[in-house]
Amino acid sequence: MTPSFRRPRLAGLVLAIALIGLGAGCASKSGTENTAAGETGSGQLGDVPATAEATPTAVPTPTSTSVGEDGTPDPVPTAAPKLTLIINPTLLLAWPSPADCVTYNPATVTISYAAPTQTWSIVDGTQGLLVFKRQADADAGLALAKSYKKHCWIGRTNTRSNHGAYVMDYWLDAVAGAAAVPSPDCLPHTASQLAVASSGTSGWLVTNGSEAVKLLDTKTDADNAVLVMKHYNRHCYIGRGNGKGTTFDDYITNWFATV
Repeated sequence: MTPSFRRPRLAGLVLAIALIGLGAGCASKSGTENTAAGETGSGQLGDVPATAEATPTAVPTPTSTSVGEDGTPDPVPTAAPKLTLIINPTLLLAWPSPADCVTYNPATVTISYAAPTQTWSIVDGTQGLLVFKRQADADAGLALAKSYKKHCWIGRTNTRSNHGAYVMDYWLDAVAGAAAVPSPDCLPHTASQLAVASSGTSGWLVTNGSEAVKLLDTKTDADNAVLVMKHYNRHCYIGRGNGKGTTFDDYITNWFATV
């Protein structure tokens, strides 16, 4: 018997192998085309993002670079708070120089009555400070003298016949907690309105707007009076009601206040 060969089956096997090879080639080409088109996959290990974002840099906290004796770091210095300095404008104003003043002890001032002249004087021992024609004025003058330690004058050396009319008193070195002058006789003034005007042979007049405040012998005395008054906003008197007469001004004293 002559054997027979099964060629059709062998041809089919060859054809099947060829088809498998063709399919693998197509799959390989398809993968290459996706990569060339810019596809990055779905996050597989090793994938790199198309754009990398910068990581922000943290600001370092200041630290101390010095160490104290106990081994602990010294405190980190901090900015000092801002300070606002407020200056009282009156502290920058000048006073008369040289000043004509006497110092006394306010704790020992008293009232002394002189029967022959019917006057009341404010004294510190043998040192006389003020003289008044009425006891009520002396009581107010005593309160005023106890409120300060220094009594000053402007124009005390004038040689006018009515000497007292050309003298202005003022007081320095206030005593804390002193009793107020009873029923003060005061008028307001404004520093910017104070002025000095010549009154011819009568002297020099200190004015506050339309008010005539004080007559003085010389322009220097008047200018010094303005220097004093600019430290305050009230000019005050004791004894203005003592009665008219040739010695009327001898029994009046000036003082100044700020309210």
